[in-house]
This record gives sequence, C-alpha cells and structure tokens, in this order.
Amino acid sequence: MVVEAAEFKRKFEDESSRPTWLSFVGSSGTGKTFLAESVYGYARMCDNLIYHRSLLSGVTKRFWPKLVTKLRDQEFWQIDDLADANFVFLDEIAVEHDPSGFAKDKLCELLSRRVGKWTLLTSNLSLEKLGEMDARIPSRMIRDGSVAVDCSTTDYSLRKP
Repeated sequence: MVVEAAEFKRKFEDESSRPTWLSFVGSSGTGKTFLAESVYGYARMCDNLIYHRSLLSGVTKRFWPKLVTKLRDQEFWQIDDLADANFVFLDEIAVEHDPSGFAKDKLCELLSRRVGKWTLLTSNLSLEKLGEMDARIPSRMIRDGSVAVDCSTTDYSLRKP
C-alpha cells in the first residue's frame, strides 16, 4: 500500500507523467485517510500542480459527505471547480445515506469529468460494493493505469497493543 502511494507521488512530480488516480478502499480505521493526507500534503508543494488557470488552487481536498450537503443546497459550481482542478483528493466517497441516488449521480458526474486528471480517493467500501452502487464508479477508479488499494484489515482502534 505504501509503495503505491510513493509511486503516485513520484509520478506527479514528473510534469511529463500522465495523470492517474490512486484510491484507498476498504475497512474503516485502516489508515486510508492518513496515507491520502500524506500524498495530498505533498501535492500541495508541487509547483506543476499548484498553479492553475483558475483563481482557485490547482490542488484541493473535499470531504465527500459535506460536499454532498452543499450540492443538495444547489451549490453545483463546486462540481465544476473540482472537475477543473489539477489535483483533487475526495475523502470518504459513497458513504452517505443516499436513497434518492442524488449523491451517486453527482459522484459519477464528477469522476467522469476527472478522467485524465490527478485524483486521490478514499472510501470505506470495496470496489465490489462501489460497483453494486454504480458500475461507473470502480471503472473510473481502475482505468488508464490507476491503482485501487484494498485496505481491509482490523480497525486501528481495535488492534491489541
């Protein structure tokens, strides 16, 4: 798992490298967000990712459940900003209660618009469970050399010292 994160970091340092995605999926409490935060922190220091044509930062992070709340309040411009950013970290995708399918549809829209751009994702769901929600989600997460790391193990807080 750490190897994939390190390789991902090395790739975006190289301006000639084709953008890919790195996704950490699986059990809660396994360090997915911890690793992703490290990669995100590093991305925030890379000039080729920081500078962007828009007024916003080219490197951004969003907590997906909070973003869904904003989208439900019709702040749809947020999808456009995330779609255009050079590097996006979406934490905890597809974990919200979504009986209407609104959040799933917005996630699919955003992921489709992020194809070919640096993207970092975390989810407590496996690729299989994400596929049961909508086959487009895991499809985007693994295409074009992107890596999805299964982090299913014992929750850190439940491990014996």
